[in-house]
Amino acid sequence: METPVILEKRRQAIVHDIAKEVIPRYVYKYMSCHSIFRVLENDSIKFSNSADFNDPFDGKAYIEYDFPDDWIIDYFGLHNLSDSQKEIVINKKRLDSDEMQKISHSLYSRFDRSIAISCFSKTGDSVPMWAHYSDNNRGVCLKFDITKDVNFFYGICPVDYQEKSVSYRFSVAEDHIRKQYITKGKCWEYEQEIRVIKSATQAGLIKFNKASLIEIAFGCCCTKENKLKVRQYLKQYKYEDVKLKSVAIAKDYQLNWTELKY
Repeated sequence: METPVILEKRRQAIVHDIAKEVIPRYVYKYMSCHSIFRVLENDSIKFSNSADFNDPFDGKAYIEYDFPDDWIIDYFGLHNLSDSQKEIVINKKRLDSDEMQKISHSLYSRFDRSIAISCFSKTGDSVPMWAHYSDNNRGVCLKFDITKDVNFFYGICPVDYQEKSVSYRFSVAEDHIRKQYITKGKCWEYEQEIRVIKSATQAGLIKFNKASLIEIAFGCCCTKENKLKVRQYLKQYKYEDVKLKSVAIAKDYQLNWTELKY
């Protein structure tokens, strides 16, 4: 449990970034109805490792391998060699890109498992997002007010879309490693993604403050049964003041919104 002082500092940091338009106050999460039932039941959002993302380049970087000698000695078990033999083997290993990649993969696999990420969007009315992440418009889109849960949303950061991938020397990884988790290719720019990144955290469900969930929009193909079930879950699990909307198709590839009653 974070102390009131820490929470206030986090609140001030988030309010500052919103005022400077670094981050938006409201973020959106597209998902299937199967997922929304679990979210409401557990008041939790799923966090994943980047290795589980649908983009194989996500969370990756091109790294110039300049590992310290003792790392190479430890990884390849060279402790019993003489100093002269160690130098020869180390130099050979450094020239072998496959061997260097083995070390890198081992190190970053362990590191990646300690970084938990949940992906949101700056927009709730993206037609491609509804299709790709909301079960072909059969699902929902959740709207959160991040100022109502500064602990959960602390570490939120917009994704930077670039033509080139992140690259750096391994010896200066600390200055660049976060960047590789918030940089994606230009082809993904339509997602307008914003991420909550938590370090020293295992992937899995992380609880949020129910008050931060302020709206649920139903896709244009969402069934009446699922809409009714969402209403029932909101009441059963004591969510208050959550607005409900339904999406309908309009002309010119736009979406219309209709507010619903409980």
